[in-house]
Amino acid sequence: MIRRLLIIMMPILLFAAEDPGGWTRAKWGMKSPELIKLFQGEVTGETPRLSVPSYEVAGTKFRVLLIMDKEDRLDHVSLSPISMADCTDQLFQSVQELLVQKYGRPWKSDEAGTTEFQWTFPTTVITLSRMKSSIGAALISVRYQHRADADKM
Repeated sequence: MIRRLLIIMMPILLFAAEDPGGWTRAKWGMKSPELIKLFQGEVTGETPRLSVPSYEVAGTKFRVLLIMDKEDRLDHVSLSPISMADCTDQLFQSVQELLVQKYGRPWKSDEAGTTEFQWTFPTTVITLSRMKSSIGAALISVRYQHRADADKM
């Protein structure tokens, strides 16, 4: 019985994505000076809001905001295209495919012009969002959020 269960579970265990614990090299709980040192000249701004002015994802330049909590620890990271003209369905699909390749299948929600894909891990929630207005304009964002309940686990 246990052997059958292991055989069934093996593909799931082998392909389960690892919790990123932050965004790229930036990890939850890092302080501003650590992030500034880590990104060596790429980071601008001041606490509680540091930024990486230009970071490439799927061939498109994104602005990255590194948001700190009250104790100056990294709490969430928000990425959005620098140019509104880049907020296309094609970019949204490309970013979605990159995230699926890295983290597996997401949870999906469609509601009143907003499409969201979400990946949930023990310490991190990643949300890819596309909001379309009635005039056809769109906003695309990717958010890496430290789970509030992660420290209680």
